[in-house]
Amino acid sequence: MTPILNISRQHIALLLQFFIAIALFSSCHQEVTKKVTALSSPNKKIKFQLFKENRNPSLRYSLSWNDTIIITKSNIELDLDGKEFDQLTISEIHQFEKDSLVSPVVASKRKVFRDHFNAILINFDQPIALEIRMYDEGMAFRWIGKANHELKVFKETFEVNPVGDALLFYAPYEKEQEQKPAPGFINFIIRQSERIRNLFKVKNSYESFFETQYRTGKVSEEGEKTFFFVPALIQSNNGKYIVIGESDVIDYPGMILQRSSQNGIKTCFSPFPLEEQIPSDTMSYSKIKSVTKFADYIALTNGKRNFPWRVVMMTDNPATIPASDLILKLASPSVIKGDMSWIKPGQITDEWLINMNLFNVPFKAGKNTESYKYYIDFAKEFGLEYIMLDEGWYLNGNLKKLNKEINIDSIASYAKEKGIGLGLWFNAS
Repeated sequence: MTPILNISRQHIALLLQFFIAIALFSSCHQEVTKKVTALSSPNKKIKFQLFKENRNPSLRYSLSWNDTIIITKSNIELDLDGKEFDQLTISEIHQFEKDSLVSPVVASKRKVFRDHFNAILINFDQPIALEIRMYDEGMAFRWIGKANHELKVFKETFEVNPVGDALLFYAPYEKEQEQKPAPGFINFIIRQSERIRNLFKVKNSYESFFETQYRTGKVSEEGEKTFFFVPALIQSNNGKYIVIGESDVIDYPGMILQRSSQNGIKTCFSPFPLEEQIPSDTMSYSKIKSVTKFADYIALTNGKRNFPWRVVMMTDNPATIPASDLILKLASPSVIKGDMSWIKPGQITDEWLINMNLFNVPFKAGKNTESYKYYIDFAKEFGLEYIMLDEGWYLNGNLKKLNKEINIDSIASYAKEKGIGLGLWFNAS
């Protein structure tokens, strides 16, 4: 005989209550992501959305171009010391717009430019706020400190995660290369050459001499520990160009970039330096300090302050990138007062190792008067305002011991005659 399952209405009610309880328990232990706010650029082309998880202090944003998502949910977070910052609770969201003309103290690309943006200011119950601006060129955001005490920043997260694998244009940091020891006289020669090489040798992964060449490759193919410079350019798989940058960096470490786990880009920051040291095994006149001890935080700063702007420029035409004034729009106004007519910006040559760059000239190329006069003629012909006299016009780090091959007076007179300015390099340490 087939057994008959006899379930009463009471049993069914108890089972329903059990399953409901399980569902409620599970939902309490899952992160619920909800949209906090949205904002569009003045021309409505670029759209920003902000999301928050119920128990996580980090926020996530996305950016769309004509309703097509270009940057998927990417984290932003400011990890501050203190239990009060463990959870961010939104108290108020204020939306506003600004449209004005700005005249920079020193004209660069143009004397006057338009500063037009839509913005949102998010206040939290905690002594911190977040400002987001949308321009026709892209998006920018910054944290605003409102604490009555110093703020210790353990970490700042800023991700840019494009949809799909993207092409990356970037300049990498230098990495210290390990050398295998060699015996006897060969080792002596190697050590002497290293004394010279140590002039330009980084001591930790956060150091750089800012002289590497730009590279191109897919984001997914970059090593997770590879550092690269700001700004970096991403070309998305649907043809949009995304620039990652920053502005108004005051009393705070500059951004370093690396690959995120989502095949995008994320920030990294050098830890706060606690101790510095001049390497003993280097040439005596090159007194370049190196950080030998780091803190477990990246910044210790005033509690009431504006943090640096994080910038995401977006365009379908890369020619608009160098024409943009966005970074300048976000910068703090100049604090220099009075007559500033003495500030004359311009382009400058930098002939580092000049004798390697001049060929087929009617004189011996090198660090000498003739070569610098040649550079003055070059600057005059091609519309450059300045030339640089780089390392070598003085000897062995002594500014009073001049290179006899270089006549500064003669070069200065010739430059004045041609209307070209001079810049002098020297070791500032």
